[in-house]
Amino acid sequence: MGARIRILIVAPWDLQRAGIRGLLSSEPDFEIVGSTSSGLEAVSLIEGYQPDVVVIDRTLIGEARPQCRVGHQTQWVVIENRSSAFKRIPEAHIVYWCSPRSEWIRVIREAAAGNSAYGASATFSLPEDLMESHFHCCSLNSHLSPMELRLLNYLIMNKHRIVTYEELLTGLWGCFGEYYDRHLVIKAVSRLRRRIPWLREALRNVRGVGYQWSIQESCLNKG
Repeated sequence: MGARIRILIVAPWDLQRAGIRGLLSSEPDFEIVGSTSSGLEAVSLIEGYQPDVVVIDRTLIGEARPQCRVGHQTQWVVIENRSSAFKRIPEAHIVYWCSPRSEWIRVIREAAAGNSAYGASATFSLPEDLMESHFHCCSLNSHLSPMELRLLNYLIMNKHRIVTYEELLTGLWGCFGEYYDRHLVIKAVSRLRRRIPWLREALRNVRGVGYQWSIQESCLNKG
């Protein structure tokens, strides 16, 4: 196996950082060297770890990037919402929160290889996955609360597996051990389904465990 790609994750919410870690950690040549919710803390982590790639939410790059020294070849992958996608950041690769996993992997490899941020099949493309685009449009237009957006974001980023009550309680509500109360999750998902009605068909209950996506073409044509 060749050299590993060292990655630093910078995103404001615990759930986002956990989702990105879960998205990337299965790649054998990816190494997550650290994560933070602060752009300013990211500066010291970059200096200390010297990652190959910094994966950073757009809202935090203004804190981190201007303060960084240029002594090493760290590349930047900025996570965008589609609503801000055309405000380009010079010499930064772009990925969308709603992009499929394959796009995240491709963009990070392109960045680590030092390829041009906006060249060829580069990173400034709309998501190729219709389902993910549809979810994202719903999240932008349904006036979801911050908690509901965090919940939807985590479920989307882990759409290929069962998401358990316990991991949602730990990541979203900070509940541990004896403090688990699944009704917090059940009520939150019920509210989400009321706001986005087609989720009732698209997101199925796994009895006693959690939730899993069950996507059909009919669901994609709703909303």
